[in-house]
Amino acid sequence: MEKVNDEYKLSREDVFPAVEKVIQDVRRSRDAAEAASANGLKRNPFQSLDEGGLMNADYIISEFDKIQVKQSSHPKGERDVITKIMNMALYEVATAKYEEIENEAKQKAEERVGGIPKRKRTKKETPKPSEK
Repeated sequence: MEKVNDEYKLSREDVFPAVEKVIQDVRRSRDAAEAASANGLKRNPFQSLDEGGLMNADYIISEFDKIQVKQSSHPKGERDVITKIMNMALYEVATAKYEEIENEAKQKAEERVGGIPKRKRTKKETPKPSEK
């Protein structure tokens, strides 16, 4: 299991579905923008990666690793697209993982208290001075 992100200990399997979702979202928004445009859209790095059959989660994750160690052979625009897709996916997965960790911490904190509600604090009644 290869780690993609050390902070949250995210593996390739954790990130894969999020990368696919981001790719589909970008495709949908690109198609919608192209349909709304009268003259169509200019070619961009996303489109060239998509037409080359490289816009899939396996390739994006492996190429992201190469980009991190500066061994990618893609032009800067395509590297930027790959990096943005991975950053969006990592953010989504890390956010979900963070929320999961927070929920577990809250549950542990509640268990430590033992579920016993704290007693309400009451004012002590001061004794009235005795009458002589």
